[in-house]
Amino acid sequence: MRASRPGGPGVAAGEVAESLANRLRKNVKTLGAWARREGITCWRVYDADMPEYAVAVDRYRDEDTSEEWAVVQEYEAPKTVDPAKARARLADAVATVAAGLALPPERVVLKLRRRRHGREQHEKLGSAGELHRVAEGGSRSS
Repeated sequence: MRASRPGGPGVAAGEVAESLANRLRKNVKTLGAWARREGITCWRVYDADMPEYAVAVDRYRDEDTSEEWAVVQEYEAPKTVDPAKARARLADAVATVAAGLALPPERVVLKLRRRRHGREQHEKLGSAGELHRVAEGGSRSS
């Protein structure tokens, strides 16, 4: 059966998720070679290239443990999009990122990017307290 989410009428939801997985694998293959050559352990794998998935995906490798992580940042859906569909699409994206990057789901971190106004934009939202050392070029940071 074909679903109308997320690719529109006549496109199966699994086909769109597979397209995202393919894009992730392709970008890892091409950009990953560049990152290794340059000594970069944190880089953007995907940046909302497909309208069905308005997320940015960054890949990190911890310099101390060599563990790989992904950070999925969702660009908040416009108010015209059904919130239930947006949540389902985000869940698809997170599962696809974990599978497409061959990462355990617990190593995929989710962040929501949304517009903030007034004093709200300067408030601290929280801190998990976990630090991971990464390298970019000759620089290292935690």
